[in-house]
Amino acid sequence: MLVSRDGPVEENDPDEIRTVTLLADTPSTIFRCEWQRADGNIGRQEGRPFAMVAFITDVDIPWLDEKE
Repeated sequence: MLVSRDGPVEENDPDEIRTVTLLADTPSTIFRCEWQRADGNIGRQEGRPFAMVAFITDVDIPWLDEKE
């Protein structure tokens, strides 16, 4: 997946685009995302495949098991 934090990928500077690849053999695989925060600390987020995609892209994924 291509990720841009500065606007749509199609309209962004290619040097600012990041490629993220998430590989999982099972849905129970846990991914960890780490990044350098502005305050100098390390930020961390852990989640399973769909949750990590939602976190990285800031997209609300409609979970199929939720009640409407």
